[in-house]
Amino acid sequence: MKITFEQLPHKLLICLLFAAAYLLFMLGNGMVSLSHPDEVFYTQSAREMLAHRSWLTPVLFDQVHFEKPFLPFVMIISAIKVFGLSP
Repeated sequence: MKITFEQLPHKLLICLLFAAAYLLFMLGNGMVSLSHPDEVFYTQSAREMLAHRSWLTPVLFDQVHFEKPFLPFVMIISAIKVFGLSP
């Protein structure tokens, strides 16, 4: 497969756009930690769901909360099961 001069700028542009999108996506990735006020409730809900063995019902402080979708909690519970719960 021979790359011609006409194809090179197009592929280079795609690579540059991909790199720029990647940098913009990853730019603020480390800004929010588990100590952020909102993240604490997600992890605590996942821990309580794991303790109650409830995979579909978000539980926080022993009360059922249906305001949030359950999929992020299931992903956190799966990560806890795979990697363990750190103190």
